[in-house]
Amino acid sequence: MNPEQLKCHDCAHSRANILTRLTRSSFGYRCGLNWKESTTDKVTGKVEPGHYAFCVSTRYNTEICGTDAKAWTPRTKKDFFTLLKVQR
Repeated sequence: MNPEQLKCHDCAHSRANILTRLTRSSFGYRCGLNWKESTTDKVTGKVEPGHYAFCVSTRYNTEICGTDAKAWTPRTKKDFFTLLKVQR
């Protein structure tokens, strides 16, 4: 098994609304490890509130998680056994 089998929706750090959880679509999950601070547009003065970045962008960021899923933590016992298979 390879680290691509460790899906973001099975990670304990992922956050999602109920619709995203029901459809199990990976693109709607947000990573609890990657917080984006609020920003202010200097021209218009519009404030964009802080938010968690999407899990997909966190998987491409090698400092936080990376493609090898080094920050991945199992959400359930079943996911723990998946982690053990990947680490073999």
